[in-house]
Amino acid sequence: MYKKLLFAILAAALCLASPAPAATIIWVSDSYDDDADGAPDDQGWITMLEANGYTVDLSFRNRQGRTLDATKIAALNAADLIIFSRNSDSGSYDDGTEITDWNSITAPLMLHAVHLARSSRWLWVNSTATPAATGPALSAMAPAHPVFRGVTLDASSQVQVLDGAVGQTSFIGGTDMGNGTLIAQPVGTNGAWIAEWQPGVEFYSGAGQYAGGPRMIFAAGTQE
Repeated sequence: MYKKLLFAILAAALCLASPAPAATIIWVSDSYDDDADGAPDDQGWITMLEANGYTVDLSFRNRQGRTLDATKIAALNAADLIIFSRNSDSGSYDDGTEITDWNSITAPLMLHAVHLARSSRWLWVNSTATPAATGPALSAMAPAHPVFRGVTLDASSQVQVLDGAVGQTSFIGGTDMGNGTLIAQPVGTNGAWIAEWQPGVEFYSGAGQYAGGPRMIFAAGTQE
């Protein structure tokens, strides 16, 4: 079920009816291997995307995104979608002009790393909290949204997409997404699971940061 939800979300993020094999996704990560198995801890995501026909560009996989210049920004803007992995250090992407640089990118960008969305980082959400939960059900706040196309929700607009074996997942604290839209939240946790912002909007009143292109939070990945 989690895979089905993931690909529905990717389709919506790419503004497509279904995942497109020709789509190129830039994967942004710090390439940590905390479980010491010889591979970055987010390799499973990349393998799954490639197995489903996506081209995954790994040129930003090894901390290259910690500093941006005109050449890197141009490369990011050329992608069909950017996914910012949970396997990253949020404190390494907010120095100098980096916040504005990242927010100004025009390509669709999806944050798995919800720590970056906080008001102490990229100012997407007026909150610094990142509550964690193990295996919560997902509650659809906008069940008609395209991200749920093909996903079976129960009578309460909920679906179980995680189990305890996955470990703790971090969510963004609170449910007020400012000028964005809350799409889903974890059941029993005061947080946001999926949210989106349209291009050009200020993330929340007073943020002073604007979405250069489509933006989405999709909390995914375990804590270390």
